[in-house]
Amino acid sequence: MIAYSSSITGCFLIYRVFFERKFDFSPDSANTVNSMVYIISAVASPLLGLLVDKVGKNVFWVCISILGSIGCHALLAFTFVNPYVPMVRKRFSL
Repeated sequence: MIAYSSSITGCFLIYRVFFERKFDFSPDSANTVNSMVYIISAVASPLLGLLVDKVGKNVFWVCISILGSIGCHALLAFTFVNPYVPMVRKRFSL
């Protein structure tokens, strides 16, 4: 999971330019959308970690995480859905 997450984390660095070009966001708005991932992570990661520890089935959670990330990337790439939606979903997928 760490190898998967670290390879995806690099994508967050280029999202700002992506949001500016595809969605015509200002640099400040693009940074806000991009920072949502880290704000949500501060709260969600410990809670989701407790859930995984309680339930077990780590491979199941990794598969769900990968499928969720693919879905979020597809929403960003192929639709014009407000980018807040896939970015929030993405954080829960990682």
